[in-house]
Amino acid sequence: MAFWSAQTLREKLKPDSIIPGYQPDRIKYGAYELGLGGETVITPARRWRATKFLKAKEKIVIPSGQMAMLITEEQVNIPLAAMAFISMKAGKKLGGLINISGFHVDPGFKGKLKFSVYNAGSRDAVLEVGEPTFPIWFCNLDDETDTPYKGDHQGQMGLGPEDASRLRGEVASPQALSGKIKSLQLQLMGIYSLLAAIVIAVATELFKKFFGQ
Repeated sequence: MAFWSAQTLREKLKPDSIIPGYQPDRIKYGAYELGLGGETVITPARRWRATKFLKAKEKIVIPSGQMAMLITEEQVNIPLAAMAFISMKAGKKLGGLINISGFHVDPGFKGKLKFSVYNAGSRDAVLEVGEPTFPIWFCNLDDETDTPYKGDHQGQMGLGPEDASRLRGEVASPQALSGKIKSLQLQLMGIYSLLAAIVIAVATELFKKFFGQ
């Protein structure tokens, strides 16, 4: 198994069959940097509502402690004698954005790639439509596989209701849990204050009854 070098990527991607409409300047460090597509679902997703961004450079904001479904700008066509590995650029990960979906692409897969991500950072994660975001590395198999990918994601070109259903509901993020804990603490303080007032009132009445004249 050998990974494709930058020179091999230029040679194999040039016919446009593996990444249609590929851009030569996206080849860096032995990988091709796929762009961020203009479609997303962000939690809490109580119903199907993918947000579509039609213009390049529009911002996708993922709040701290929330999840999102992202998709690549380009589609890929993985050869039968190769497979690919995918990731997210370090600049995004260092801000706390974590890829929690798959890390490889099977031989024979065709379509755009989806990414489930979680913002574990303390700030909103801000992404830009069209920016190079997802590096993809290719490597050779020793022969064309006789069991190419034929799964449910074959030919996917966008997000659908099933993607929103995977993210439905609120995420139990540290920030949300912290807020709930503070709310419970305030409620307990109110209960303690009420109980203290009741105890003082009862004690006062008992003191008057037995010792007061």
